[in-house]
Amino acid sequence: MTNAPDTFTIVIPWPHKFNDPNTRPPHWAAKAKHVAAARTLACLTCKQQTGHARGWVTAMCQVRAYHKTARFRDSQNIIATLKATIDGVEDAGVIADDVGLGWYPVERCKDAANPRIELEFTGKK
Repeated sequence: MTNAPDTFTIVIPWPHKFNDPNTRPPHWAAKAKHVAAARTLACLTCKQQTGHARGWVTAMCQVRAYHKTARFRDSQNIIATLKATIDGVEDAGVIADDVGLGWYPVERCKDAANPRIELEFTGKK
């Protein structure tokens, strides 16, 4: 057993606009549907990888946001939009609790062909 940092990466599509706290959904049920979908997608994406149940108490997350256009979103708003996704990562057992999760500065890039979010978690066992 080593004390070297361990990493775990998932790639997800951009969350629906209703997951953005600055977007007003037409109805609370519409938002709930998209929040649940983001959480489930993150959990299933994690569980597809071997050794996903790391159970880190403390971890750091590097977000790489690949935008469709060069008009980048506010980096703090990207993190807020990922709340349901982080809960799904917690459900999968990658992190024990999101209270111990810290954030590196968000990297924002343009990729018109494949807009996505990459989340790289780093923790110690």
